[in-house]
Amino acid sequence: MMIILAVIYFLLFVALAYRSDKLALALLAALLPTYGLRFSVAGVPTTFLEVSIWAIAIVWFYKQWRSHGFPRWPSLIEAQSDKNPFAPYLWLILLWIFVATLSAAISPNPVAALGIWKAYFVDPLLVFVLVVSIFRGTKESWWLIYSLGATVVAIGSLAWYQKFTGLWLPEPWATELPLRVTSWYSYPNAVGLFVGPILTAYLVWLMRDIKREPPHLFSHLWKLLVVILGTGAIIFSLTKGAWVGVVVGAVVGALFVWQNYWRKIILGGMLLAAVLLIFMPTARGALWEQFTFQSASGKMRLVVWEETISLLKDHPIQGAGLAGYQMALAPYHQEWRKDISSYKLEIFLYPHNIILNFWVELGLAGLIIFIWLLLVFGKTVWKNRADPMAQLSAAAMVALLVHGLVDVPYFKNDLAVLFWVIMALPLLVSVSSSSVFSD
Repeated sequence: MMIILAVIYFLLFVALAYRSDKLALALLAALLPTYGLRFSVAGVPTTFLEVSIWAIAIVWFYKQWRSHGFPRWPSLIEAQSDKNPFAPYLWLILLWIFVATLSAAISPNPVAALGIWKAYFVDPLLVFVLVVSIFRGTKESWWLIYSLGATVVAIGSLAWYQKFTGLWLPEPWATELPLRVTSWYSYPNAVGLFVGPILTAYLVWLMRDIKREPPHLFSHLWKLLVVILGTGAIIFSLTKGAWVGVVVGAVVGALFVWQNYWRKIILGGMLLAAVLLIFMPTARGALWEQFTFQSASGKMRLVVWEETISLLKDHPIQGAGLAGYQMALAPYHQEWRKDISSYKLEIFLYPHNIILNFWVELGLAGLIIFIWLLLVFGKTVWKNRADPMAQLSAAAMVALLVHGLVDVPYFKNDLAVLFWVIMALPLLVSVSSSSVFSD
């Protein structure tokens, strides 16, 4: 039955993409959580999200072939060409895929590694290519931001419902206190990981409205709705890493939006922090506990990082391979630690730190390429810093990276695609409409 639904879904996306690839890609951005609808074809697992990605890609490649014929490699690798939006990223992306392939090849769990290679590297990069190629230099590029906001509205609406009714919560979150919402995810942190970067972008978008006289009413109300529902979602999920990420990302976005007032923004933020620390002892204690990792979750993360570093000392170059972390960490893991709690410590899927996550999964080369990609992203943002799309993407990426210091903001289907959509946004500001398939 699921396969029949998937075939119908695929054909509908093909029809939509053939009629309007922009509309299909915007709808895809709103449907990122459909990775949870899973099925298999000839024993190969896939998701509704992947089906929609490939439906759009097949139609787009077909249209390009009809218009330009097969791509000519010289036009694809013009490193210095202003007509090629992929020029700053092309070789890095090829190296990224190459390293991910090697990591899958050395994995002690090859079947799972191939699935991760496909879902976390191939599919998201395909979305990156589609976003830049289809939306670059068009007014419709803002459809992406509206679509992502629609997903936040859906996630936030269910999160608010869970908070005030206590219903539709999965175990163990339905019976644990304090109550933590999960929306349609299976655990609370997934809410903050997805909502945080998008919420931050919308906060910066609202900041731009303050400078605008007068702001467009419908657009302004939509942004407020996204911000209210999204803020509630991450607060009710108690995802503290998302809280910090959103605040830091919003401050960075404010520095871009109000470039002439950056000193006032920094001084105002420092003053607010001082007021909280001096006059709110409860807040002071909570902040100190979180930032010094004295809470239960903080202590557990310190243990995970300590064990992961021990693993990496023995395997610094290759790491653990894709999907290999749990098996590789077993010899370094202690189930019981008196210094943190009486719990039995499990081995997580990832180390819950963005640097360690990429190091163990892709090895040292993969980590270097990831940092290099971020540097190129930062250079692209700075080059286009007056453009709203660049400002929103910078704030969203900062929120993602800050939260990633204590969590896993990439290694999940929807998060990997979201990361590469954010990477693509600064490239959409150009008014040129050239194609990498042109001569």
